[in-house]
Amino acid sequence: MVRRIANFHRIPWTQEGKLIYRLLFRLKESGYAVSRRLYERTNTIAYAATPAGMAYLRGSGDDLLCDTNAIKDPASLFHFVGHNRIMLQFVSEFPTRYWMSDFQVRSDNSFVGAAGLAKDYDSVGELVLPTGHVRFAVEYERWQQSSSRYRKLCACLESEKYLNMVIFFLDRPKLLNSIAPHFKRLGGFVCFVDYDLFLTKGASARANYWSMDRLFDAPLRSLLDHHSHKKILNYEPVHQLDLRFQRSL
Repeated sequence: MVRRIANFHRIPWTQEGKLIYRLLFRLKESGYAVSRRLYERTNTIAYAATPAGMAYLRGSGDDLLCDTNAIKDPASLFHFVGHNRIMLQFVSEFPTRYWMSDFQVRSDNSFVGAAGLAKDYDSVGELVLPTGHVRFAVEYERWQQSSSRYRKLCACLESEKYLNMVIFFLDRPKLLNSIAPHFKRLGGFVCFVDYDLFLTKGASARANYWSMDRLFDAPLRSLLDHHSHKKILNYEPVHQLDLRFQRSL
């Protein structure tokens, strides 16, 4: 993942790219970052800021008003890394006007209040397609939640006015039958995509969506094109990091 991010920044991996790992090592050695092996018997390492690292960010004025404790809540590392892979897959296929992480979404909602997005989504992105712009939220579901949680979530999504669609990425195929029925009344505004298939096939992966009380499927790219024709209220992020995935559009 670090290598892919370096490639987006056009940093040659065999030269300056190695500085990234040296920097991460120094941050960890200085107590500003912590790391852990993501999976057993692999070399995949996940990094997070320590309380000292967060204090430094706040002291330098770069804090985004939000926080997460990846040390006390190790499961958040799996969610964070999985979500980053979703983001990297999207920006490798489409020109991206902006991409907001969960920190940025929560920061914006804290700043704007009731006039902001309907919920603190895992992320919000706006892609530039030949047919127009499409703005959507990503929700990464690693396991099934309670029925009451989905009822509240469904009611929340019904009030959303800034998005063309919401995409649920499901960690396991069997989650489709247990999660999708809770969102039937939202129709095509919500779609469901298998996480592993998306990482393999990208926007060519099949997406399931409701229409006339039936669950249909189509390539995710087709759904993005379809929703890009719909006019919605404009949304400009308050907190947005310059990730330099593409030139400004």
